[in-house]
Amino acid sequence: MCLDEFVAALNELEISLSEADYQMLFSHFQKNWNQARIDWREFAEVIRGELSETRFQAIKSAYAKLDSTGTSNVSLDDIARCVNVSANRDITNGSRSAEQFYRTFMGLWGLNYADAKVSFEHFASFFNNVSVAYGSDQEFCKMMVELWGN
Repeated sequence: MCLDEFVAALNELEISLSEADYQMLFSHFQKNWNQARIDWREFAEVIRGELSETRFQAIKSAYAKLDSTGTSNVSLDDIARCVNVSANRDITNGSRSAEQFYRTFMGLWGLNYADAKVSFEHFASFFNNVSVAYGSDQEFCKMMVELWGN
């Protein structure tokens, strides 16, 4: 992300700094001084902080439902078969259709074929990123239960 996107992201998080402080913070994340961009994933990782134990247990529980054999590798196809998108807040508020959400959700895994394996670490990292969008453990756990069942 460029500096303008970085400032907009911080403003969205209600973090207001001086122009010099925005630049200094941006520079902290800038790896290549020849490019005026930073890796948004690295920035998001720092902003989101540690995953709470409650959220981690919700992620672990969801993965266990997918990993009935205990191999710690489920396929993308397993995820596609088990995910329940109907209760997602974007669908219930009408901002997206179930099909739109499903296609986006499946595309976010970064895998190109149905039998690609998703380790627990990949699954946990994915939902750690998703976790940022939920203000409380209760909201996050509710979403996980709705997405994967009780």
